[in-house]
Amino acid sequence: MALELLKDHFAELLWVFAGRRVPLDGMSSKVLRFMLERPEGCDAVLEPGRIEIRFGWHPARHRYQPSVAPRIVSYLLDLAKTRGETCSKLRAVIGPASVPAINFPTWSFETRRIWIEQSDLKVVILVRSAEATESLESTGALPEPIGFPAPVFVEFSTAVACPTCSAGGTVFREFDGGFLVCGNCGGSFAKPEWDAAEQAVAADDPAAGKSE
Repeated sequence: MALELLKDHFAELLWVFAGRRVPLDGMSSKVLRFMLERPEGCDAVLEPGRIEIRFGWHPARHRYQPSVAPRIVSYLLDLAKTRGETCSKLRAVIGPASVPAINFPTWSFETRRIWIEQSDLKVVILVRSAEATESLESTGALPEPIGFPAPVFVEFSTAVACPTCSAGGTVFREFDGGFLVCGNCGGSFAKPEWDAAEQAVAADDPAAGKSE
């Protein structure tokens, strides 16, 4: 039953490209804000049962409830002034605009370029920053995808014990927010602040990331 419901959300999304519209709600407004508000943009892939978005300001894989997809795409197509049209491939410049409060506070965004491509199995949405003077003709070529950043490692002058498995190590991979990953068990924990001797280790260092 749950799988059928997830597929129904994607079927509803395909109807949006045929002209149907589904209004924003609080959750979809929040996700759309993540997609449009910041200038770094995003890459989104919408498939049956799955929405995955990679943000330029946080290029990890972020997954959301499939139910937001028809609402987000409806609003984007309306911003691009495609109401009532059948649309499977879109290039547009949208904004600046404000999104009204709908069970979520009002928010706004500056001028953005969007690319939307739809097939029977997948919808791709790309968002990038744009100048207010840009025209539709400037959005022809698809932008380069947002890549994952090179891994960053930190080295400590003395061994640090993982609080999960107790294994000690002097070199750990570091994620945003100051969290370290244990090379022994894969658990994460906050970086200790007592050691001022740590230094960044090159991402391609073959010895990096090994716990002793």
